[in-house]
Amino acid sequence: MGSRKDSVVAAGICFSDEDRGVDPHLGYPRAYAKLCRNACAWLQLQGFLLPHADGPPRAFLPYTARPEEVAKLEQVQDLFPIVLSDSRKEHPSHLHKFKDVLWQQLDHLGNAGFDPACFRVDSYGNVLYWHADPASPLAWEVCHWFPYSRGGKTVLNNLRLAQWQVSLKKKEKLEFLIPWWDLQLGVSINQFLTAFDSPNIGFR
Repeated sequence: MGSRKDSVVAAGICFSDEDRGVDPHLGYPRAYAKLCRNACAWLQLQGFLLPHADGPPRAFLPYTARPEEVAKLEQVQDLFPIVLSDSRKEHPSHLHKFKDVLWQQLDHLGNAGFDPACFRVDSYGNVLYWHADPASPLAWEVCHWFPYSRGGKTVLNNLRLAQWQVSLKKKEKLEFLIPWWDLQLGVSINQFLTAFDSPNIGFR
């Protein structure tokens, strides 16, 4: 416990034990929500140059993290340690009972003429299709926002519908430390609308 406390101080983060603990009703720690909401400002405050939280730049600028930044990121992981192995992960059927409510929470493309009952957009900008085949880029999965392996609860507040590759990518990772481009794995809104606007039937 002492080493965990030291790493929290070393990373320059001040959260109480209560904030870092999983709220049984929310299903995630309050500190996690604060970090996800203010990731960009917080990362800059800690001296990170990583473009983790900003939206897409006009031009892609490759960036390699400095050794001291990598060390800090490892310390941040200690805020929310992994407490469960993958073998204890919940069966997908337990998550899918929430799918109807979660679908209604997503943004839709109704203004562009697409039925909200069939098409939605996840939090990362990927277009989803309700009846998509499992391997389709429009397919989705129910996943834990705060990772189950880190103590996240299977309650509505802690569940999200996301493009299926995003669900695989996230696993036990903390969302505010994942580069935005790593979660845009399906079909973007622009790609989707461009495909339907194309006069080329074969392309559509």
